[in-house]
Amino acid sequence: MTGDAQAGPACPFGHGLPASGNDYTGPVLPGDGATDYERYMRVGELLALQKDPKEMAHPDEMMFTTIHQSFELWLKLVQFELERVKQCIDTDDFHTAGRFLRRSRLIIRANTEALRIFDTMVPQEFHEVRRQLGQGSGAESPGFRRLLQQAPTVWPHVQSLIARNDTTLERVYTEKGHRPDLFGLFEAMTDFDQEVSDWRAAHVNVVKRIIGRDVLSLKGYAVHQLEEDIKTNLWPQLWKVREAVTELEGTSPA
Repeated sequence: MTGDAQAGPACPFGHGLPASGNDYTGPVLPGDGATDYERYMRVGELLALQKDPKEMAHPDEMMFTTIHQSFELWLKLVQFELERVKQCIDTDDFHTAGRFLRRSRLIIRANTEALRIFDTMVPQEFHEVRRQLGQGSGAESPGFRRLLQQAPTVWPHVQSLIARNDTTLERVYTEKGHRPDLFGLFEAMTDFDQEVSDWRAAHVNVVKRIIGRDVLSLKGYAVHQLEEDIKTNLWPQLWKVREAVTELEGTSPA
């Protein structure tokens, strides 16, 4: 490069790293921690959120707490990404919207896989932990509740998208070759919706394995009642439209 080459554009996020003025052997960011990684990630604060071993009623409290706290962090990210999906839909950026939906789907899948760790917990050990929960329940997870409230707010943006493109959801699904870009977006949304359903079903299975199917939860619900709750979808329109495809194709008994 020549000496008068222009510098690249400034990063739009934040103000970049401060000038260190040293040989990179020590941290340059403000905060607590021996390294910049610890300071940026606020590792000390994060790891202080779990009980000290001497405070635990049972050692499995560490596993129980870590898994659920990680869920809250991942769900916070999903909520952030769904807001970005709305913005992309509003600007007809279907490719990026699909990418954020895929990211969110993989996050939920990671949560589903994390639930399998509970398979290593026997019922007797769980009840030792359960006694520490007061009247707490996984259904009270603020991240999960916000997800159930936020996801439906994506749909009005989809409706506006459909209207300004002078089409319908049924046409996108029943007319071959009609708006494959919209079809891809809607299928990405369906993938995410299905992943959330799978996660909820996996959670019910964990509860059944640990406390049984007909035992009441801390909120007074039997597990078989929870099985009914997970039948709802985030975007029911995307599931309903499949019935229109089936009727058109003539494979419905009706």
